Amino acid sequence: MTALGLCFSHAPVQGQSHHPLLRADANWDLAVYASATICGWVAAGNWFIAGDTVIGGTVYKRFGFHPILDQDGPPFCPPGYYVAPGTTLTNLCLREDTIAGLVFQYDHILLVERVLYDNNLEVGDTIHDYFDFDQLGWPPTPTIVVSLDSVQLNDGEFHRRWGLSTTLWGEILHDFIEGVGSTFGITHVVPQYYGDGVHLWCYKRNAVDVLWSVHYCPLPGTLGVIEPDGAEPSLSITPYGLITLKAIEPAVVSIHAMDGRLVMRQILSPGLLYAIHPVPPGAFTYTLSVSGRRAGAGRFVLLE
Repeated sequence: MTALGLCFSHAPVQGQSHHPLLRADANWDLAVYASATICGWVAAGNWFIAGDTVIGGTVYKRFGFHPILDQDGPPFCPPGYYVAPGTTLTNLCLREDTIAGLVFQYDHILLVERVLYDNNLEVGDTIHDYFDFDQLGWPPTPTIVVSLDSVQLNDGEFHRRWGLSTTLWGEILHDFIEGVGSTFGITHVVPQYYGDGVHLWCYKRNAVDVLWSVHYCPLPGTLGVIEPDGAEPSLSITPYGLITLKAIEPAVVSIHAMDGRLVMRQILSPGLLYAIHPVPPGAFTYTLSVSGRRAGAGRFVLLE
């Protein structure tokens, strides 16, 4: 597994403000693992908040997803993937109380809501049994908080992280991070045999900034974009790292390595020559934004 640009803190985490999970600019790349298949991964989607819905007078955020496809598939064997066109709306409906630090999920079968994330948990607390085996007459398999620390995301902000343990076919360890969610997907249903189930690959903001990654996040922001998309402004980039902005007004360029690292972010003025900060040769993606609006994207290669 990979963790991008993370710093860890074991200092006390009390007194921090709550980082919201339900952000309009958040995206989660989630994938399904099945150990019996050729390379394990069988499907993936880029999840996002599609809008609001009202259930019983309460407003919830409803989720949708775009399909994720393998660049070299089939079979579906990342790394190397892109977000494809098309949107599927789901029945996943969440709401958040940012003051109390709670996220609720609506249960469409029981017609009630339950706590999905509690940002006030302490070590030793027990949370919901996400398999509900006790409802089948089987012994429950409680999920217990076994650690609590902080992790620094790529935006520089520290977020609380809870280490969880589920005794299910042996101990399964997983985490959830405040404002990001679980390493086992937004609803953090614990995987079954050999890790089968949903896993978080990548957490992004504005489909560009990779803030946290567990497994794969090879093409942040411009997934699948190989050439500039034709929109103004655009960049002229030499193989040796000299860039020129072609535009009528300044723009912000964000350049990422293929593993999700942000290697450069700078305001560019049209017509001037800039040098990319010293980085090893390789493939990179870039996005351009003007007044906070994404205005262009592409991919390039730097030589030695």
